[in-house]
Amino acid sequence: MLKLNSVQASFLAFSVLAVSVFSFVAFSLPAQAAGLKVSPVLECVISRDLDSDGVTDLYTGVFGYFNRNAEVVSVAAGSNDNKFNPTPALRSQPTDFQPGRVVGAFAVNFVSGNQVWTLKSLGNSAGTATVNPTSKPCTAGQEALHPYNPAFTF
Repeated sequence: MLKLNSVQASFLAFSVLAVSVFSFVAFSLPAQAAGLKVSPVLECVISRDLDSDGVTDLYTGVFGYFNRNAEVVSVAAGSNDNKFNPTPALRSQPTDFQPGRVVGAFAVNFVSGNQVWTLKSLGNSAGTATVNPTSKPCTAGQEALHPYNPAFTF
């Protein structure tokens, strides 16, 4: 029979406890998320009176997204998996989606009607975000982050 003094017994008891706790923590933590959906999000719409006549001439839809994965997900813009409707399908939308919720990732100018961003990632079902002139208006702070850029008018 093995005889231990009190210091050795305490050390042994602590070691067994430490290994037990480590094993519980190491094997009970969730795995990093992978293969999950990336969802498009409409943030708001900006009404623009470009000629200062008191009438809205143009709208700007501000979009973000939510990537539930722990890694960057890439989806080619303009493809059936990352497109706008009506055409053109390519409208400055991102192709690389950072993990987490990204607010105000890009903006799209339009004159009227629904502008629908469709995003499908990693074999998941497609999600859509739709902007039109009656969508939720942007706050002054959101507008300041997205000044008018005529290159993004469709």
